[in-house]
Amino acid sequence: MKEQSLYGRLRARETEIIRATREAARAAGLEFSASGATAPEVSLAPISTTQPWSACRRPWTLVYVTVHGNVLPCCIAPWITERYDGIVLGNLFERSLADIWWGDRHLTFREAIQTESPPESCRGCGVTWSL
Repeated sequence: MKEQSLYGRLRARETEIIRATREAARAAGLEFSASGATAPEVSLAPISTTQPWSACRRPWTLVYVTVHGNVLPCCIAPWITERYDGIVLGNLFERSLADIWWGDRHLTFREAIQTESPPESCRGCGVTWSL
């Protein structure tokens, strides 16, 4: 996927597409933003750090819920983790979303993503190739 990514390779054509998409979204009463960032341009700009996962805002702004009620930190995590149970922050059939959002597993996940040893699913994250 990295070779197909716009990460660090934003050119005039892509910038124009993002601008046009933002305008179309605004005209439709929608907000156009990048996954885990405030703006697509932010998501595509190179991060000069050895910890690219620390720029991810997903654990503070969204959750991903599976059909089985499992609450995950994002939609990318299931595809890049070896331990699925390690990314399950709770289950909506067992607890409320508020309890999961403010619960120990989610809070611990948020703390860990800001360290040199993030959760396993964050180490190979697409934060450097996803929009």
